[in-house]
Amino acid sequence: MVDIRQIHYSSVDVTVKLRHTDNETSALPSRPLVKKAVQLENIPQLYTSTIPIKKKIFLDLQELKVVIDKTYHSYYDNLKHD
Repeated sequence: MVDIRQIHYSSVDVTVKLRHTDNETSALPSRPLVKKAVQLENIPQLYTSTIPIKKKIFLDLQELKVVIDKTYHSYYDNLKHD
């Protein structure tokens, strides 16, 4: 572990001094941002069918329909449940 003694911010980069006796500042080390693009077709499905919800949750969702637009009621009515 290294304690930073001085930090210099600029619009381009951040430099640091690790010791008071250092004359120069050095660039702050950072990890490169590497993002791998994943195609959705390459992700295997975890389930072959929908997982049923518990009856209690289903009933709670039915009670919430009073504040949900009627357009979406059929979705909540057709949820698989135990």
